Amino acid sequence: MRAGMGARSYRIRIPLSLIAVSLITALAFSLAVAYQTYLNVRADNIREGRRLAHAMLPVLRLALKHDDIWQAYAILRDPRERRASDTWRDRRRFILVDSREVIFASNQPRRYPVGEPLRTVAPEYRDLPRDPDGAFSGVLGDWYLIATPILSEDQAVGTLLLALPKMAYWDRFIEILRGGAAVMLIVLLLVLPFGWLWGRRIAAPLARLSDCMARIGRQAIADLECSIDTGDDEIGRLSQRFREMLAGLKEKEALERQMVAQERLAAVGRVAAGVAHEINNPLAGLLVAIDTYRHTPARQRNGERTLNFIERGLRQIQETMQALLVESRLETRALQPCDIDDVQRLVRAEPGARERDIEWRNGLSAAVPIAAGSVRQILLNLALNAVQATARGGRVEVDIALRDGGLHIEVGDDGGGIDQSRLERLFEPFSSGRPGGSGLGLWVTYQIVTQLRGEIEVASEARWARFTIRLPLNGTEEGT
Repeated sequence: MRAGMGARSYRIRIPLSLIAVSLITALAFSLAVAYQTYLNVRADNIREGRRLAHAMLPVLRLALKHDDIWQAYAILRDPRERRASDTWRDRRRFILVDSREVIFASNQPRRYPVGEPLRTVAPEYRDLPRDPDGAFSGVLGDWYLIATPILSEDQAVGTLLLALPKMAYWDRFIEILRGGAAVMLIVLLLVLPFGWLWGRRIAAPLARLSDCMARIGRQAIADLECSIDTGDDEIGRLSQRFREMLAGLKEKEALERQMVAQERLAAVGRVAAGVAHEINNPLAGLLVAIDTYRHTPARQRNGERTLNFIERGLRQIQETMQALLVESRLETRALQPCDIDDVQRLVRAEPGARERDIEWRNGLSAAVPIAAGSVRQILLNLALNAVQATARGGRVEVDIALRDGGLHIEVGDDGGGIDQSRLERLFEPFSSGRPGGSGLGLWVTYQIVTQLRGEIEVASEARWARFTIRLPLNGTEEGT
């Protein structure tokens, strides 16, 4: 997999692309040079053939004038004819014809006999499209044919035909081509390493930028340091935008750390406010009980009853502290009917409770296997909220009973009900709809009910608001 990724990396692809472009350019240049060399070699051979023909014209003119065939043959004979290794394709053909198109002499007398009409022994040479002066040059099959008229006193006395095989100049072309290929190979051996290094240099900024981007997510943004090039080109502008993005991410991370720290402080504040709220409710009742005890004449005091009341209240505070601080649970005692009566006394001791009509129905007659402190806290929060929600002369109903194998608690009041907009956020902290309220009582109540694996429902109809709680009788709270 790594090998595949490396093959697709720009630090490899860019140098390879430069090398490929260099090779393609060298190949195209070589083909162009080879083709031009081919044309130049062919043109040189044709010019050489024409110069040779013009050099022969004075002697051949005299041979025609004096009818000297041997002198003409001596001039036309090609020295390369003596080479046994040469084939007929590699030899130049010289044919001298008179004004009647009859062969006067040639360098190959057996192929072109003297005295034979040209159109008979070489029909391919007849009817050539000559110029007005009788000259002709062009390709004829595998040969390049040059026809040069021989003039004497402005009268045509004959024609010299020179046939050059196309392959005659191939050896020279190959020789030149080999030399050019050797030079091009040397140039490529020098250029290719330079192209590879230059391509690596071009891809280096992009590779560094890619490596730095790959480290995002694997390394802390605050500790991320990258060496990125600057410039006015596309990669430089991309690097500048990346640096700006990196600075933004570092700023965002710093803000997130600040927000987390602030959220932790806010959470500590909410817990502290919850502790204060849940302690103040039973504590106020205990203070009222102590004050009542002090103002009661000594002969009428019931010390044992007051101490038991205070003890149960303090235990409730202790269990509330454990619940709010989410510590390990201590074994709690079972709920007794007197616990419900204690909550009733605490509620009725609340300022303004005597001005409300409170109907309290305690359906418990024996101990119930459920955490007493948690149930006391639930009942106290809901009952106090109901008293505070009603005006003078208002009615509060509290019903505690065993139904369907669980503890059923119902608290209602006619304080005007609850707005629909508040029902959705009723159990969120700090969402009190009462002036001066902390908004923590119902939130703590919901947390305790959840820990006890119970259910809580709210109904608001007309002027009545009613909370219904069902708790299973399993005797313990849900572990933390």
